[in-house]
Amino acid sequence: MKKLVIFGMMLMFLITSCSINTPKTNNDSTDNNVEENVVEIDRSEYLTGEIITDGNYEISSGGIGCICFVPDKESREIIKDKYSTNDLYYLNDESYFIYYDNLSVTENLPKDLGIYKVKVKFDLKNIYNYDRFNLIDITLVDNIGTILYEGKSYETNDLDLDVKVKDRVLGLIVDSVDKFGDEGFRVGFCGEIETEGYYNIFYGELHGRNLGIIYYDEKYEKYVPMMMGESNNKQLFYFVDNKDLFGQLEDYSSFGRGKFRISNFHIVYKHGMGREPSEILTEIVSLDEGYKNMFEITDKAETNVNGYNDNFAIVSIPAEYDENNYAKSFDYYYINKNISKKVHLLTTEDNYFLGDVISETEFVLKSEGYDEKAGAYGVLNEIKCKITDQGAVLTYPTIAENEKIDKFNLSAIDDNYNRIATDGNYIYYIDMKTNYINRIRLDGTGNETISKQKCYELYYYNGKLYFQGYKQLNSWISCIDTDGGNYQIIYGDREKLINNFIIHDDIIYMTVFVEEQEAGYAYGFYKYNLLNGEMETFDDSIALPQSPGLRLINDKIYYGVNNKIREYNINTGTITEYNTVIYNIQEYNNWIYTYSWSSIRKHSTDNISEYDEIFEIDEGFFLRKISIIDDLIFFTYCHDYTKEDKSGIYVDVMNIDGTNRKNLFYFDYSTLGHYTFDTIYVLNDKLFVISRDNEYPIFKVFDFEGNELWSL
Repeated sequence: MKKLVIFGMMLMFLITSCSINTPKTNNDSTDNNVEENVVEIDRSEYLTGEIITDGNYEISSGGIGCICFVPDKESREIIKDKYSTNDLYYLNDESYFIYYDNLSVTENLPKDLGIYKVKVKFDLKNIYNYDRFNLIDITLVDNIGTILYEGKSYETNDLDLDVKVKDRVLGLIVDSVDKFGDEGFRVGFCGEIETEGYYNIFYGELHGRNLGIIYYDEKYEKYVPMMMGESNNKQLFYFVDNKDLFGQLEDYSSFGRGKFRISNFHIVYKHGMGREPSEILTEIVSLDEGYKNMFEITDKAETNVNGYNDNFAIVSIPAEYDENNYAKSFDYYYINKNISKKVHLLTTEDNYFLGDVISETEFVLKSEGYDEKAGAYGVLNEIKCKITDQGAVLTYPTIAENEKIDKFNLSAIDDNYNRIATDGNYIYYIDMKTNYINRIRLDGTGNETISKQKCYELYYYNGKLYFQGYKQLNSWISCIDTDGGNYQIIYGDREKLINNFIIHDDIIYMTVFVEEQEAGYAYGFYKYNLLNGEMETFDDSIALPQSPGLRLINDKIYYGVNNKIREYNINTGTITEYNTVIYNIQEYNNWIYTYSWSSIRKHSTDNISEYDEIFEIDEGFFLRKISIIDDLIFFTYCHDYTKEDKSGIYVDVMNIDGTNRKNLFYFDYSTLGHYTFDTIYVLNDKLFVISRDNEYPIFKVFDFEGNELWSL
């Protein structure tokens, strides 16, 4: 009998123990919630569910704050029945944002990131132009209705298309998933992300307020959520004004580096325009002292990051404003991550961005736009940049590389008068009245003086402008950047006069005063190495200055000696002499073109003494200049003023073979001016006519039909 009593007691304890230790499954939990619902919850005034919060209940600069609410099954059905006829924003989503404009309703809510059971009371209110839920009251509770989904955890930051509200991703909780069409997603997160990187403050015209961007370093990418492995969803944080933190950045610098914490992060996947300002800057952990006061933010500031990586950033700021206070040109700077100082790259009206990166100090800037030749949008211009201890060295593309300026005859531009030069973005020219260097765009806009050094001859080479000082005995060769900065004297001798010069492969070829003779000044032929400063002759002859001076065509230099033309081969160092006199030399399509007083001729590049006469001017006229492009020859001519008392210049065009001649226009000119008429140039389907005539100075630009486009 005693054994029977003991056995009965053991059986009772065993049953009790099994009841206590049996683990609850998800189904058990759901059934339990159903059983609890037997005790009726009054949802006539309050609805039940969960909130996802990080404890940040701040009100935005727009005067509104919000909490993410996930209704239980029973409350969701009430919402659907009660509000389905309203124009609600995100009505069919798994979670809803409940908005408030008074922090008092959040006083008793948790301060830590998590999912909490609540009962809420709200009504409808027009917020941000939509009917939205307006929070009246919210209270934490122990029991709610049926929970439809508990959530899962992602081991990496890479989300898939099955992501749902309440899923956890590396310390964050998904608080909203909005599905657009078949694949489009917007996923919102609750919690904070800490990163380090560049920041940028600028004025957002679209939003009418200041905005900010954090471009975080590459090592933080694995801690920021993304969709389907597409990193373009997560390369930056785009945040709006928030309390005094935004002001701290404004006062520090409009561009800099630091560590930050942000909340309200979201990503957009395959939908619309992508990301609008959303993130909230919750904490400035630290700021890099080296960037303090580097850039000042001003009204409608347009400080922009035009590209960055883990080594450096390209930043632009307005350089000049128009009459409406809008930026019309920009200064571009290179800022090394570890050496916090600005290196000026260029000033331009074009929008450039960082292209190919060769190394920490070598990279390419690109500009994009509509390519008229291709009939589509694409890359218009590229600039190769190299950062040195002395600053930035810019290399502009050759003719073959640059699609923007594929229609100009380089030898026509550098025709020993050198009144203009181009880098493909601007025309640089010598002002006829002041002899200062100015620049202007091809369309005639943005005219400005960039250097007040007086000069006579202008040459563009390797991202810089080289010029000869105004004609005097100590005329030196100097150079400046294309924005007028970094003035340097390259070569000069107080006892010598430089007649003219050209540049090729870092060598300046020049004619320099040697001695005075009865017939005039005699000159020698020298070359100066830009890399090592060495000076030597390339022809030991002494000659009076004669046309064509120095002409560079296909690695050969042509110059006059004793009424004959010599050809110096740069590659071999050999000199060939031709028994001919030429006033002007131009190259086009591997042929050399010249002219005399009465005719235009075509020469072989192998022997310029042999030629075919293409065109002969009518009797009673003199040819003045030629310029060749697109199988067309543009030429100017005037009356033979030794026989006729008539002034004026005619500009005609004809085919490259001398046929189909047509007059384009005529302009007045003084008789004396015939001797000083400068030149005509063809550039990008435009005809430049420049003259320093005292009575009728000219700087005009025409189309190929003779219509004036603009003038100075």
